[in-house]
Amino acid sequence: MVSRAAPEALFPDRFWTRDLELLRWDARFADDMVRAIASSFDELRKWMPWAISVPTIDEMRTTLEQGNSRFGSNEDWPYVVCGQRGELVGSTGLHRRSGPDVVEIGYWIRSDWTGQGYATAVAKALTDAAFERDPRIGRVEISTHERNAASQAVARKLGYEVVREVPKGSQGSVPGGTFLIWSVDRAAWPHESASNASS
Repeated sequence: MVSRAAPEALFPDRFWTRDLELLRWDARFADDMVRAIASSFDELRKWMPWAISVPTIDEMRTTLEQGNSRFGSNEDWPYVVCGQRGELVGSTGLHRRSGPDVVEIGYWIRSDWTGQGYATAVAKALTDAAFERDPRIGRVEISTHERNAASQAVARKLGYEVVREVPKGSQGSVPGGTFLIWSVDRAAWPHESASNASS
């Protein structure tokens, strides 16, 4: 019986943007991820449907292992966000939710690190990577709740534009309302080489 080699991940396991490092999800980040979620839970539960309760270490380890597996099979590409001294300050990722030629960026930065432009830097780096690494991707999207002004500011700063509005019911602790779908096309995105990426 001939075994098939695992597909190569489309995106690197790690890369840098500003003074931040993005690292592929791995179970070794479980403790730090739980601490980051716990410290930011009051804010996260407003906007993140998964933030129903602070996960246990074991639950977080399982979540990270599943994300690592999806990364390897090119289903989506989740990263932890780390500062210069290696401290975990958030999470981000590229997700396939709207078809083979579209990826959606999700992100959160722990509450004591917000207001410094890190979410914008992360979203810019992932937009660069999406267009550079996968020629099939024609559009990148960001979804924001109508009340989440901070997340909307990230998309707006990067030149994303609202292309549709989607009404949704409540999800976890997130109230129902209109979600704004922000989008940028490949042709409209200024090309920059992602030379800071490392496989």
